[in-house]
Amino acid sequence: AYALFTRAHELRPSARTERALGKAAFELRRYIECVRWLESSLTDERSPLTPEMREEVEALLGRARAFIGTW
Repeated sequence: AYALFTRAHELRPSARTERALGKAAFELRRYIECVRWLESSLTDERSPLTPEMREEVEALLGRARAFIGTW
């Protein structure tokens, strides 16, 4: 799935493809990548996320950040 979302993002980048990449990265346990994609999806204005999608992304961000150490 990650490879297909990467290809879709290359063809037509948007907040929604970034969200999909973030979700796929989470499932692959690539938490730093996940956080980067999800944060980007919240600010990208190309095909912006719906309020429901934003809520889902923010919840997943919280879960992903719990796996990442900070300095």
